[in-house]
Amino acid sequence: MKRNEQNKAMKEKILQSALEEFSVNSYEKASMNRICSNGHISKGIIYHYFKDKDDLYLECVENCYQKMMDYYNLHGLNDMKQLNDYMILRMHFFEENPLYQNLFFQILLNSPDHLLEKIQVMKNQLDKMNLVFYKNFLSQFQLRKQVSLDTAIEFIDLVQNAYNQFFKQALSSGEDFHVVVEKHEKMIPEWIDMMLYGIIKEE
Repeated sequence: MKRNEQNKAMKEKILQSALEEFSVNSYEKASMNRICSNGHISKGIIYHYFKDKDDLYLECVENCYQKMMDYYNLHGLNDMKQLNDYMILRMHFFEENPLYQNLFFQILLNSPDHLLEKIQVMKNQLDKMNLVFYKNFLSQFQLRKQVSLDTAIEFIDLVQNAYNQFFKQALSSGEDFHVVVEKHEKMIPEWIDMMLYGIIKEE
């Protein structure tokens, strides 16, 4: 095997072991020693390819977002206009990639504060893909007279952030990670319905 191929194979081995660790544990609780022992990799080898724990974590984060974008592109997210189709696509990605599902929610609900800015930069392209979908979705409907498309997008972003913050607080209060994730996913349809159509029946 050529040196470049060896380097690539070793880096992938490290990243796979790191993915398994970071997807099960938060960044704070993840252990470089477990990444070494579970992957049968020496610590010296890891630090040959990655500067530190932050560097390794961020590469896993970037891979997670890239994997999602590749999947969405492959299945035509940019051409979708139905919310249900988007939710099914998201669900299928998570079903086919359970480690990335866990890591995605670790990032969403439990990111280390000192890496938030770098993580957001990595997430920007995925956010842009979601923005295109929301615009395609909303363009099918007549919005209320005082609501522009840009205002509607800002409102959706605001509700999403508040929704995620609610579950971040639940996690920080000691609720089990998997229970929080299950509630997060189970409640999404109800929240989307209220976000789009309101909570008070018009007379």
